[in-house]
Amino acid sequence: MTETTIDRADGYPSLRTASITLALLILTMTLGYIDRQVIVFVVDPIRASFSLTDAQMGLVQGFSATLFMAVMSMPFGWAVDRWNRRNILVVCMLAWAVMTVATGLARSHDASFMPGTGPGSAEVCLYPAAISMLADLFRPAHRPTANLFLIGGANVSIMVAYMLCGTLVEQSPAIIAQLAFLPAGFEPWRMAFVLVALPVPLVAALLMLMPEPSRQGRADTGAVVPQESNFARYAWGNRRVIMLYPIALALCVVGLDATLQWLPTALTRNFSLHAGEIGVKIGFAAAAGALLAPFVANLLFKRFKRRGSRMPELAIMVLAASLAVLPAATFALAYDALHVVAAFAVLGLLVCVVTSYNFYVLQRIAPGRLRGQMTAFALVVRALITGGGVWLIGYLSDHRFTGEAGLLSSMTLVGVGSLLCAAMLLLYLRRNYLPLVDRIEREEATSTTSRTEGSPA
Repeated sequence: MTETTIDRADGYPSLRTASITLALLILTMTLGYIDRQVIVFVVDPIRASFSLTDAQMGLVQGFSATLFMAVMSMPFGWAVDRWNRRNILVVCMLAWAVMTVATGLARSHDASFMPGTGPGSAEVCLYPAAISMLADLFRPAHRPTANLFLIGGANVSIMVAYMLCGTLVEQSPAIIAQLAFLPAGFEPWRMAFVLVALPVPLVAALLMLMPEPSRQGRADTGAVVPQESNFARYAWGNRRVIMLYPIALALCVVGLDATLQWLPTALTRNFSLHAGEIGVKIGFAAAAGALLAPFVANLLFKRFKRRGSRMPELAIMVLAASLAVLPAATFALAYDALHVVAAFAVLGLLVCVVTSYNFYVLQRIAPGRLRGQMTAFALVVRALITGGGVWLIGYLSDHRFTGEAGLLSSMTLVGVGSLLCAAMLLLYLRRNYLPLVDRIEREEATSTTSRTEGSPA
């Protein structure tokens, strides 16, 4: 029996098609991260343009995206579970490119706040669509590896984003000088937002060439096992996992993401580094997490599996989150830029290990019909908590730690607190996680067996 026949029998595409689609999803994530992170290199220029405080910049960096995500994530997740995911993703990509450009053209603080939802809200559609599609592109036995590639690609995008953004910000004045049609006084930070949005439509066009994968484990594909179709009812019935896991993951991500939003500004203020230098240093530091985390996570996964663990992904998360407290605690003690960047590299590695199996967990705790909404819900929780963490660092810098190292002290307090809470919540989740996963996997296996047996020989 050929691979094509097998693919028709169980509904999964060929490995070649699945791999190409995965590569495009990783590229899309990279562009989304670049569009989101360019703002961290221009915090002080934006503050100067609009006369803002650190706390106000925390709102622009954190809550401008958070508000949009909180309102729109669940509708997008609902749409992803019902309509063509590829088409939805393409439309969202074009929309976030337009909004990113609008951020660069904003003429007031209020105007920059709302268009700023573009760079930060790429995830509204991107992650629900990607996680849902990935579960239908690769068979269950291949999903842990496929998810590891996806999250590894997302981690690599951090390195690419910081190197590219730092260079673009530094080169923006020279680019503006070559464009005679721009109005006089067009600020370099505005050009950076325009430049990072340009590749998005091209990748969207490439994505349109890929087929939409057929959905697995759905009641309307002939499955004999009915599946829950109401997310609110499903989430409440399994609240000890569905409600608490996104909170735990978000608290862990705060330890890295909220810190990352302020790290370039802290390096500029405390050690007088310029944007290009910062981009290279943070880029190489991020590379430690981007390149090493998937290997470390895979090694730990296999080790826990050999020891008989049926939920090695949670064991990895608890261990890495606990260890991440140590580098987060050293920011306030930093005496030079190398110390700060080294601490960030270790923190990034450990938090990336935590998130390496996040997509896999989201796929395991939600049936196929609800994966888009499950991912969207997790994004809402993460956005609210991360946005709050970004704002809190700015607030503490303005009102509590006002000395020369105020930002670094604020980063330490927020990072350590969030990581400790995350480790404790993940540890608590372990008692309720496995029964839910077992039930979903039984339903999916029954659905696939029914479809295969019902297909013509």
